[in-house]
Amino acid sequence: MIMDDSERAEQLLSILQSFARESRVPDVTGGIGLDTRLEADLGLDSLSRSELIARVEQGLGVTLSEQALLAATARDLLGFVLHQPAADAP
Repeated sequence: MIMDDSERAEQLLSILQSFARESRVPDVTGGIGLDTRLEADLGLDSLSRSELIARVEQGLGVTLSEQALLAATARDLLGFVLHQPAADAP
């Protein structure tokens, strides 16, 4: 099943929220959204970002470039997701 951009955004936020809960990240005022800053708001370090990227790739069926590790916000990460072919594409 092919997801449209808004479905991918919702799925990405769901993955991020689950990851934050499991990582015991302090609650973000107003909740986690596309403009949530991965480092400043969630406190994600490079190891946490790598784990998040792996979950996003698995959850959304994409392969992200190493540049995705530099995403400042969830919206930036979504941009990488939307511009990548599906992982199972030839």
